[in-house]
Amino acid sequence: MPLFFRKRKPSEEARKRLDEHQRHLDAERQRLQEQLKQTEQNISSRIQKLLQENQRQKKSSEILKSLENERIRMEQLMSITQEETENLRRREVASAMQQMLTESCKNRLIQMAYESQRQNLVQQACSSMAEMDERFQQILSWQQMDQNKAISQILQESAMQKAAFEALQVKKDLMHRQIRSQVSPGAVVPGPALSETCRVALQGGRSQQLRFEPQLLGLLAQQEVKALPSEPRFAPSLVLGLLGGCLEASCSGVW
Repeated sequence: MPLFFRKRKPSEEARKRLDEHQRHLDAERQRLQEQLKQTEQNISSRIQKLLQENQRQKKSSEILKSLENERIRMEQLMSITQEETENLRRREVASAMQQMLTESCKNRLIQMAYESQRQNLVQQACSSMAEMDERFQQILSWQQMDQNKAISQILQESAMQKAAFEALQVKKDLMHRQIRSQVSPGAVVPGPALSETCRVALQGGRSQQLRFEPQLLGLLAQQEVKALPSEPRFAPSLVLGLLGGCLEASCSGVW
């Protein structure tokens, strides 16, 4: 075999060994990388677990602290003595009694105000009724006074009319006597004498404030004419005319 080939053969073997060694190194490096990666994952998982455990412990600590605070608070609440409980109960009783007294006073004031208002209303009603009664009595008294006045006036007018008729009767009788004494049988009564007789009779009635209606005076004249003697020598129409004129003149003087 040539020398060239002898020298080349060992180098190829060395290269093969080198490649194999290189592959072995690469596989080892790959294995180490896989182990490192796995180790990193394990470490990360452990760290995560530690963090979670720490969080749980923190929460547990907070819960324990809260429970401890609650226990302390309950102990403080339970540490109230019987005397403090009695004082608290007495304060509650006093407050309730004060509230009851306040309500009672308020109700009393409301009742007093109601009684006062009712009394005022009763007094106003009584005053109004008394005033109405007084007005009613006053109206009745006025009506009674008016009735008494009307009755008195009617009685007075009746008495005056009665007195007037009596005076008229008296004057009529007086005139009869005067006419009979002045008129002689068989003669005509002079006009002035008859007029004077009527005037005297009427003046006597006017002096006593008596008023005669013209119809009554005319009736009186007719009765005087009828009372004269019915002789043929008398003139009844003349005597009636004279009496009528005398009566009209005298009536105008009286009225």
